[in-house]
Amino acid sequence: MNPPQSRTHHPLFQVMVTYLRGFDTGTAPDGFAIRHRPVAVRRTPFELLLNLREEYHPDGQCAGIRGEMVYAAELFDRSTVESVVAAMTTSLEAMCSAPDSGVIPRGNAIARW
Repeated sequence: MNPPQSRTHHPLFQVMVTYLRGFDTGTAPDGFAIRHRPVAVRRTPFELLLNLREEYHPDGQCAGIRGEMVYAAELFDRSTVESVVAAMTTSLEAMCSAPDSGVIPRGNAIARW
């Protein structure tokens, strides 16, 4: 499938999100170490590609989630992508600070889901 693209509507069907969950590095044979080395994505067949991955401290404790947004420069400018990332970050921080409240920010207001 190769649907026609238009700048008049959001290309939601051409957005990809990946999430790499943590993995067990304690299964390496003696004398070996397993380390995750992410490779930066330079090009994508999608208009937007959001890669997220869990990060851990050496002792195995959670250190947060890192991500990158790869976008088609002919469709989006950097400031637009930065504002999308900022809105997503704000929403995730609000959800994580009170996970049972069901409150997420919408624009300048707080909304319930």
